[in-house]
Amino acid sequence: MSDDPTGEQPVLLSTAPAQRADGRLAISVVLALFAIFLVSVPFAQIQFPYVWGFIPIYQTALAITDLLTAGLLLAQFNITRSRALLVLGCGYLFTGCMVVPHTLSYPGLFSETGLLGAGPKTTAWLYMFWHGGFPLVVMAYAWLKGRDGETPSIVQEPQGSCRRAILGGIAAVLVTTLALTLLSTVGAGMLPPLVEKGAFTVEMAYVSAIVWGLSPAALVMLWRRRPHSVLDVWLMVVLCAWLFDVALSAVLNAHRFDLGFYAGRIYGFLAAAFVLMMMQVETAKMYARLARLLTSEQRVRRREAEQRRRIFDTSLDLILVVDRGGKLLQVSPSAMSILGYQPEEMLGRSAAEFVYGADLDNTRRQMRMARRGGVIRNFECRYVGKAGLPVPLVWMGVWSEAAQEHFFIGRDMTDQKAIDGALKQALSRQEAIFNSAMIGIITLNESGSIEQLNPSAERMFGVA
Repeated sequence: MSDDPTGEQPVLLSTAPAQRADGRLAISVVLALFAIFLVSVPFAQIQFPYVWGFIPIYQTALAITDLLTAGLLLAQFNITRSRALLVLGCGYLFTGCMVVPHTLSYPGLFSETGLLGAGPKTTAWLYMFWHGGFPLVVMAYAWLKGRDGETPSIVQEPQGSCRRAILGGIAAVLVTTLALTLLSTVGAGMLPPLVEKGAFTVEMAYVSAIVWGLSPAALVMLWRRRPHSVLDVWLMVVLCAWLFDVALSAVLNAHRFDLGFYAGRIYGFLAAAFVLMMMQVETAKMYARLARLLTSEQRVRRREAEQRRRIFDTSLDLILVVDRGGKLLQVSPSAMSILGYQPEEMLGRSAAEFVYGADLDNTRRQMRMARRGGVIRNFECRYVGKAGLPVPLVWMGVWSEAAQEHFFIGRDMTDQKAIDGALKQALSRQEAIFNSAMIGIITLNESGSIEQLNPSAERMFGVA
């Protein structure tokens, strides 16, 4: 799985397109398995010591591996909503569940006829149901994969229907496992014998041929369903190992605990473990990517926080952060130059304490408007400085619903007011001089026309 510079990187085995490197690795694994298989075939019937403890240890490891794989696949279904993944996850759950009755029915392990009390016939049929069921599931996966779309995507939808689908799939698997177990034990008389007096029957040959034929059929069907994901590639490896397992442990061997028996079960465990191992590698890659993204995000946030802090600390305007109740949470250092207060003197106190009394009601209205989604712009409100004098401020402010805080920036208008007052006073004086002058004063516009006459000029020219 290669990194995509656009940032749209597939993060799941089921969504990551298989690369050439994935194909080469998978082919290498299959060739190695096939080479070991060819070496094992001539010696498949060589008897080995009866190690009864091998069976429960192997079966337990197999069940745990299959159940872990099922859990991870169902978790991916919860993300992608791919029905194919739901079926495949339930398939792994089925194999993990079928291990239990197969182990309990194994003759000679816990008792002469097994704990289920059914004998070799039951064990043989449970094995066939188990090894025939998984290729059928892979075939269903390949078929649904084409109907779901070639590359399932990550979607954001309500979780309810997805959880119901998972619970429904789990229930279906448990019911199927129970039904096949009952058929193989209580209803064993309805099934032809596969083993008699320690030897395979003719029926065993037919059943094995059918079960064995399902795996290559599933392999071909999955191969034809292109393009392949990384998951598809490793499922093909699983089916190859599954074929070697059936061949060695159910067709080419002669008795329990011969070389074929042990070798077949090793292949069976590898078949169960391949997808889980790749999903663990996938998880490790995702953790590494997550760590890189988190580190990068932390750097960006630290940089943004530092920029905000510098703006906050160096702003000539008064910056206030106020909670829903009006309590001051942050006050910029400019409060000292504008109001005469150190920020620490204002923190924790109500902003209303500093608002000029006549402006308090209007200020509260503006804050309520901001909480309804409005933005405060050019709102004039006077604050009372430490010297007791009102300081005219023009405010801008927003409300953060997520933080439940007001953010205000107030510009000190004291100098501007003084300039406006001086200018108004100068204009008044100029107008008084203009009107009281004893001589006539005429102002002209750009075109040379008379624009204004003072009273003396009006008298001189007889203008009313």
